[in-house]
Amino acid sequence: MTRTSVHFPLLVVVASFYFTSVSCRTLAPLRVNENADRVPGRYMVAFKESVPEHLISSHIQRIRTLTATRTRIQKADGTVEQVAFHEFTHVFRGFAASLSSSEVKQLRKLDEVAYIEQETYGEPSLTQTLYDGGSWYLDRIDQAGYPLDSRYIYNATGDGVTCYMVDTGFNYKNTAIFDSSRSFAGADFGSPPNQGLDCHGHGSAAAGIVGSPIFGVAKRCRLIAVRVFGCGGITSSSAVVAGYDWISRNLVKPAVVSSPCSFPYTQAINDAVQALTNRGVLSVVAAGNGPAGVGGDACLKSPASLPAAFTVAATEKGTNQDVLSGYSNWGKCVDINAPGRLLLAPYWLTSPGDRWVVTGTSVATPVVAGVAAMYLELFPNASPAQVANALLSSAVNTVFAGTAGRPGHPNKMVQIVNSGNIPAPGKSAYQCGSACSPSKCTWGECRAAWNAYPISASPPAPRGQTCGDAVDIKSNDMTGGFTYVGKTYLYFRSWDTYYKLVLTKPTTLRVSTCNPGTIRDVNTMLWMYNFCPTTTTKTPVWASNDDLGPTKCPLSQWFSGFTTVAPAGTFYLLLEGNPLNAVSISIKDESTAPTQFCNPYYPAQFKSKTGVVSDGSGSSTYLPGTSCKFLLNYSGAKSYDIAFSSFALESTHDKLRIYNGNCDDFSKFNAANEWSGSNLPWSGSRTFAASGSKLCVHFYADDTVQGAGWSFNYAART
Repeated sequence: MTRTSVHFPLLVVVASFYFTSVSCRTLAPLRVNENADRVPGRYMVAFKESVPEHLISSHIQRIRTLTATRTRIQKADGTVEQVAFHEFTHVFRGFAASLSSSEVKQLRKLDEVAYIEQETYGEPSLTQTLYDGGSWYLDRIDQAGYPLDSRYIYNATGDGVTCYMVDTGFNYKNTAIFDSSRSFAGADFGSPPNQGLDCHGHGSAAAGIVGSPIFGVAKRCRLIAVRVFGCGGITSSSAVVAGYDWISRNLVKPAVVSSPCSFPYTQAINDAVQALTNRGVLSVVAAGNGPAGVGGDACLKSPASLPAAFTVAATEKGTNQDVLSGYSNWGKCVDINAPGRLLLAPYWLTSPGDRWVVTGTSVATPVVAGVAAMYLELFPNASPAQVANALLSSAVNTVFAGTAGRPGHPNKMVQIVNSGNIPAPGKSAYQCGSACSPSKCTWGECRAAWNAYPISASPPAPRGQTCGDAVDIKSNDMTGGFTYVGKTYLYFRSWDTYYKLVLTKPTTLRVSTCNPGTIRDVNTMLWMYNFCPTTTTKTPVWASNDDLGPTKCPLSQWFSGFTTVAPAGTFYLLLEGNPLNAVSISIKDESTAPTQFCNPYYPAQFKSKTGVVSDGSGSSTYLPGTSCKFLLNYSGAKSYDIAFSSFALESTHDKLRIYNGNCDDFSKFNAANEWSGSNLPWSGSRTFAASGSKLCVHFYADDTVQGAGWSFNYAART
């Protein structure tokens, strides 16, 4: 596909005026793929790792100012496409911008620049077929061979694992397909922005295959939309790098990335995927589809060519055997094969329950990403290499039809297992049975052994398995601020525990969870209902999501869940957690205490006219991996005055953002309203406009150095 694009007239500036570190050294490499569909006038610039941050920031700020008006590209068909300045902070330090040839030449002279690469266009590797049928992929991955038995048997669901979908977005608001408690908008770099929602179709299909309750491989993983494609299914390499950079900045582990992107070899994309791998996240990527339906060498594509990426080729169902699809790219850069022809997936355009059948290496990719999420549910601390090795160890070695003339292609078909032959990190594969041992077996039948129960014995049934057996908590237990502490011992695929609470008067409740175990418990879920939650179609009145590190007890170290004013009445609380730990729950009367909590998915709402918002760490440093959202929501507010009293964050990596509107409407974010470092963002008070009375505050930190935190006073203006 060829595009002819012209820039709108640009501001003319003498390049040497703003570049101050020019030397006579060899020019930085300029990478231009002559065989690619290039974006005219768009370049990505990567700085060397050794360059001081203040110097990089100075260059980026100058170029951001210089290119501020270069926001549009006119296509050959006369339509106008928005383009954006992207700053990269985590996958590598650099930026993407619209640059003239003279500006590129000056940048190449800078000692600080590692390389410059012209942007290219890319597409998801998908063929869309609008008819029904095709759930065979689930049937294929749970058994070693043919004939298929028309069943999908699984005993892991990806619970507690974050699945980042680098795609066209997906329709996370479609509750007929996606679990609203586990499906969220993350970031949107598509053109034009669409709040992470799908307006193309591919992303909804892929997200459905990874983790929707109906179609999904890992039916309870947490799906995050990282939208990098526009409605036409086209993207640029810089948008993909920006998506990976956002994931790295906002990372919640354990996690897996599913990416359908297929570009001609692009160094910046490979560098971005490598950087995320270095942070402990496996990227499952498409091998790509060949032109005119004929596959080629996957080593010529990005990110498929990167050794650290887990590259997936597509197969189809033959007569009692697997067939390598003719359109699929192939070769030594492919790690594994997965079903990729005529897969049943959610259809996004019409009524919520519609479905369609899709084909491509980019729908084989989410199949494998789902299997990776299932493994990470059990081994949340597994490294990317350990996850990859586990998937390869459990794969079926099979003879594929259609591999003639495709040297170096692997013979492995992805497989989930229910008989114990996926090894734990650092352990060899072992067939489990009556001699199951947690030192050898970790999956399927031996799941029980890892929970300290012998396979032949029945574990003691805990209370609270149903509403009728709910653990009864009486409101008078909390008189004087008494904290009720209950414990649930989870066994074999995460038993849910119900608590019943009858309040005789309106009460401010603080509900929290605690992890006394030694394994990180990500995505402990707390749900509060004003009815017995016997179906998944009803919505809780409050909910929370905690990321619990190991040994986060005693009470002083409890992670906050949610704080809410509950009226008199009967409530049910449902606790879900990691089955490898015994998770505790705290319910406390805080009728006279301030309401403050930290959570990335359920923002704390501040509905008073004035108040104080902080990171919640008090005099301590904030926790690694902190991600909090706070929503100022005073009825009738047109703006808010904000004055900081303290501010100390790790420079560059930990940041605070403010944008108007709901916290899930990331399109309102302006990069100018993002702060880091140890200085107050401003002195005195600053006014921010509200949208529908709402102003969002988003704080996030990576898992390295922490700071003392931040605090500000706010006052609403009506």
